[in-house]
Amino acid sequence: MSKRNTINFNNTPNFEINKTNKKEKIETIKLNRKYANSNFSSTAARAKADWEPGIDIDTTDVVLSSVGSLVTVVDYSPIRYKIEKIHVLSPIKSLDENQKIINTPFKPEILDELNIKNRHNRKYYNKLARKSIRKLDRKLGTQPNWSNVRWISVKGLSWETISHIADYYGLHRLALEDMIDIPQRAKVDSYKTHLYCCLPLIKLIKTVINKPSSSPISISASNTDSNSKSNKKPFSTLVIYKFLYENISSHSNINKLDDFLIGSNGGYKISGNKKRLIDSLKPLSYRNLAVGNEQVSLFLTDDNTVISFFEHSSNDIENAILSRLIPEYTILRESCDGSLLLEAIIDAVVDLTYPVLNAYRRRFSEFQFDILSNPNVSHTQNLHLMISELSILVSTLNPVTSLVHALKDLSKSTLGGYPICGLYLSDIADHTQSITEDIKIMRNNIENLIDLIFNTVSYESNDSMKLLTIVTVIFSPLSFWCGYYGMNFEVFPEIQQNSSFFWKIAVPFSVAIVVIGMWKSIYNYSRRNITVFKKAYSERKISRGHAKEEEMKEQMMRERKNRQRRTEGHLDDSRIKKTSFGHSFV
Repeated sequence: MSKRNTINFNNTPNFEINKTNKKEKIETIKLNRKYANSNFSSTAARAKADWEPGIDIDTTDVVLSSVGSLVTVVDYSPIRYKIEKIHVLSPIKSLDENQKIINTPFKPEILDELNIKNRHNRKYYNKLARKSIRKLDRKLGTQPNWSNVRWISVKGLSWETISHIADYYGLHRLALEDMIDIPQRAKVDSYKTHLYCCLPLIKLIKTVINKPSSSPISISASNTDSNSKSNKKPFSTLVIYKFLYENISSHSNINKLDDFLIGSNGGYKISGNKKRLIDSLKPLSYRNLAVGNEQVSLFLTDDNTVISFFEHSSNDIENAILSRLIPEYTILRESCDGSLLLEAIIDAVVDLTYPVLNAYRRRFSEFQFDILSNPNVSHTQNLHLMISELSILVSTLNPVTSLVHALKDLSKSTLGGYPICGLYLSDIADHTQSITEDIKIMRNNIENLIDLIFNTVSYESNDSMKLLTIVTVIFSPLSFWCGYYGMNFEVFPEIQQNSSFFWKIAVPFSVAIVVIGMWKSIYNYSRRNITVFKKAYSERKISRGHAKEEEMKEQMMRERKNRQRRTEGHLDDSRIKKTSFGHSFV
């Protein structure tokens, strides 16, 4: 049997849990807990005051909304690796006196879709659930001798999966509560036999999902003849497992980053039309995108086992890690270090934030172009929601940086003293800091765009008021004379004149009033135009002077070339004469 790497936590002697000779647990009536609504409901939050801290799996059952879990068990060493997937179903075990299902994690629409209210279907489903749990227990107890590191990745938080894994590895009750009572701030806790940390997983998700219309599923072989020999249980098992996978992986079940904004689960309840209006104004809605936010819980045990719990998005992380575990010559395979595997998972979680940042950058560029070309006050609504989402994103990512620094400090002593783990954790800290800095810069730019919109609109309003003032000033004298000549006096000689007499008086009077009332504006305007004219005239004069200088230089160059040509021609003539004279002399 090969010796596996072990890790000591809190500077205590290595403690290995006895997985075979466990004490018999006294059977007690278990209490039910439900954490799903405690963050949004005052009644549910008050009920938490009566609970003991943490979750004791021997005395407590937790009602969760997951229909099951998908468990991936990976064992590897420098020369071998093995991957196995297990589907764990949540059984339906609570019935009232009228055989009505109560205290179930299944939503009513799921019960109708699976047709589990049917007694025969429910019995067959519970049989599959018990079988899947026994398979999980067998897998937990059989780790290959050649395996140096084991990774257990759980997708979907079902209580059956959590309780069995927690019982086998002795996970602390406080860590279990932090894993289930979502959301929690990013943090790391060190216990006697394991390390626990949780952090947010932020990713882009589709908001419009084309789901095929489905009718109620019968998971039994036949509803009419249960004793028929032509039993189709394999097909029924495949159907229920496919439904489990689709339900856990669906983007519609993932919490949105802006759940605490207006009209969301944690905010003020508004009507459906207003909710749809606000959703249409969100920055990424034009591409049917949103930012998903879920909690990832990680355990690193003292026997080099890493356990990861995901709500919905384990596939994104598993694909990234398995692509590095399958080749032999990788850092994960060669080191066989559980702390490096933990670091790789955190790194993959942080890297999922980059597509989110790029989506916001693209939308910001589009807003910037639209605002610079045609600023409008309606843009401020989109920018307000965008800056709110970016603020939530920054507040969500900031604790991750603190988490990574805390793990880096623990890596020097707790995580077996592996310096290479701390080195790679520093790289993750650089990533989180660069992301938060980019978001802060983008948020400042959005605030500048909002200021630009209001300044532009204010300037246009002032320009309109200025034009209206000019028109008022021009027509006020005319109104005065119209009112003056419209008076009913008995003796009014000027009224006997024709209409030209009115314009002979009104036009000069209006011009004089405009000049007197706006003399300062006219003076500044004239002065500014005269300055511009003088500057243009001087520039034109200077350009003409430069042109003349260039022309004179060209003329001098031509004359110089002509003199050189004449000099060269004179020398050639003298040489010819000397040569002819020499010949004649000979």
